[in-house]
Amino acid sequence: MDEKNLATVDDYKKLLEFESDDEVSERIVRRALQRFGDSSFLWTYLIQLKVDSGNASKKDIQKLFNDAEHAVSLLLLSSITLLH
Repeated sequence: MDEKNLATVDDYKKLLEFESDDEVSERIVRRALQRFGDSSFLWTYLIQLKVDSGNASKKDIQKLFNDAEHAVSLLLLSSITLLH
């Protein structure tokens, strides 16, 4: 489903529920973000993976958070624009 761009955010959520390897989970989330870059769930999941790993610096986490905030706010702004 992923290769054919048929997967939904819910499909990725289910896949992540069954994955115990954090490195594999990160690859899944990053792949999902390529299609669903405005998903707050996926961004939160990725940030949590980075925090839990202990391998990311404070600066890396902050950059990831800023990227997430930017991606999600773009969707919000485009939605507001469509309403007017």
